[in-house]
Amino acid sequence: MGGVAALVLSLLVAVASAALTMRSDGLYCDRLASVTVLAMLAAFLMALSFRLLAKQRHFTILVALAIAALCLFADARFVIHYRGICHDLQRQFGHPG
Repeated sequence: MGGVAALVLSLLVAVASAALTMRSDGLYCDRLASVTVLAMLAAFLMALSFRLLAKQRHFTILVALAIAALCLFADARFVIHYRGICHDLQRQFGHPG
C-alpha cells in the first residue's frame, strides 16, 4: 500500500510541477517560490521511497522514486536558471527582494 501512495504522490507533484514550469508563455518570477516548494516535496518523496525500499522492494516504489528524482532535477534546474534573471529584473525596476 505504501508504494502505491508514494507513486500517487509523486505523480501529483509531477503534474503540478509540469503545470507551473511548462505552460508559462513568459517569465513568471512569482512561480519560483512554488516550484521551489515542489522541489522540496519531490526530495521528501525520494526520502520516503528510499525508506519504503528498505522494507520492501516493489516496482511501484522504484517508479515513484524515479518520478520524484526527475521532478527534483527539473524543478531545481528551472529555479536555478530563472533565479538570476528574476533577481536582476527586480533590482532593475526597484522592487524589494
